[in-house]
Amino acid sequence: MRLTIDISDKDYNLFVSFADRLGATIYDDKNLRDKQLRENQITNTIKKGGDFSYLGDIIEWQKEQRKERDSPFKDL
Repeated sequence: MRLTIDISDKDYNLFVSFADRLGATIYDDKNLRDKQLRENQITNTIKKGGDFSYLGDIIEWQKEQRKERDSPFKDL
């Protein structure tokens, strides 16, 4: 059975402890909305082809990643 309750912020902790004592599961709408918002943001980013702005100049980043490194087995 599902029951929806609107409760004031000051009584929320009391209600949560009571529900826990009864073995009830609480689905907090705020957490659900935050999760859905984040999922929508991620989906939109993927649809746009990803967000690589944190890399800065992509060509410079790629050159840096591909530059030769010291390898202990290079001379073998």
